[in-house]
Amino acid sequence: MRHVAERSFTPGVDYPESAVNDRLRAWCDGGEVDHVTVRRYLVDLRILSRAGGVYRLGPEPAGEPGPAERHVRAMGLD
Repeated sequence: MRHVAERSFTPGVDYPESAVNDRLRAWCDGGEVDHVTVRRYLVDLRILSRAGGVYRLGPEPAGEPGPAERHVRAMGLD
């Protein structure tokens, strides 16, 4: 997964979800896993961070946290 991320995204650059999807589709064409699943794995593994619909390579939060992230943090589950 890190191989895919490092060849698809530039550190420090914010990407909207549509750009993430476009970049990941190239890795998934003809495969058994779709780009949405790969995107979820990248976020779950903390290879990509996501906040407010913006993605970034690395564990640093991208932009302001969205409502779901704020709720999770408020519950102490982050």
